[in-house]
Amino acid sequence: MRPPLAKGGIEVRPWPTRSLVSALGVLSLFLLCGRSVDPPHNEVTGQGAQTMVIEAEIVHVMETWPLQLVVQSLEGRYHVNLQEHTRIIRNNQEVRAGELRPRMKVEITGQKAGTALTAELIRITNPNPAN
Repeated sequence: MRPPLAKGGIEVRPWPTRSLVSALGVLSLFLLCGRSVDPPHNEVTGQGAQTMVIEAEIVHVMETWPLQLVVQSLEGRYHVNLQEHTRIIRNNQEVRAGELRPRMKVEITGQKAGTALTAELIRITNPNPAN
């Protein structure tokens, strides 16, 4: 049986509600899958490095130039490379890299690749570690 014709000879068909709802649901899931709920400090750059912030304790300070650190965070151990432009902040004032000591608690913002981190900013959160 053919569907009824409307005025002017145009065929009228019922709206495919179920398939439309399914298509919209799939489209919504597709669009939402690529969205991240993480804060913007975990962005992936074009080279595969990831900008991130970690809270850690300094385990070892290597006396190289530029300075290198080994830090321990809840996520694991990281090797941190400082650069000439790395900023180090203690009590809201910029200090030299020579101020960094083992057992200091720090918050590091930088580019992560594997277990290596290139520091852009180091904020000393506990400037007086227990000896």
